[in-house]
Amino acid sequence: LGNIVTGNTPSKSKPEYYSNDLKDIDWIKSDNILSKRHYCTASLEKLSERGKEVARVVPENTTLIISITGSKSRLGDCAMTSSEATFNQQINAFVANKNPIYYYFLIKYSKHLIRNLSNNALKQLVTKTSLEKLKVIETDEHLQERFQKLFYKLSVIKNHSVEAKN
Repeated sequence: LGNIVTGNTPSKSKPEYYSNDLKDIDWIKSDNILSKRHYCTASLEKLSERGKEVARVVPENTTLIISITGSKSRLGDCAMTSSEATFNQQINAFVANKNPIYYYFLIKYSKHLIRNLSNNALKQLVTKTSLEKLKVIETDEHLQERFQKLFYKLSVIKNHSVEAKN
C-alpha cells in the first residue's frame, strides 16, 4: 500500500541546514500536526537546500503520524503534508502508493489502533516496525478514488465559504 518513513533531525551544529526563509522546505514537528486540521500547519523552522539533502523528504499528501510523545492523547494524531516536507524523528510518515487521501482518513480514524501499538512507557512510542504491521481495510480502488474526489470538492466549497465570510 505504501511505505513508512521515520523522520530525522539534521545536525543542529550545522546552522547552514536551517533557514527562516518562507520559500524553503517545511521541517514539521508534532506541534504542526493538529487533530482538527487535515493538513499540517506551516513550520516556523525551515530547512535550507543543504538541510534538505540530509533530511527525509516526503511528497505532498503524505500522512504524518505522531509516533513519540509524552502524552498518550497525542499519540497517533496525524495530518497530511500540503507540499513536499521534511519532519523530525517523533513522526512517522505513510507515503501511499496511490490514493493518499483515502489512506490518510483510514489512518486518522484508526488512531485507537495506533495507540494500542504503543510501548506504554513514560514516553509513548509507536515504532516504524509496529506501524508496518498495522492491519487496514482495503476497499475497491474505484471507491477510494471517488472518496478522494469528494474530499477535494468539499475542500473547494469550504474554502469558498471561508473566503466569502472574509
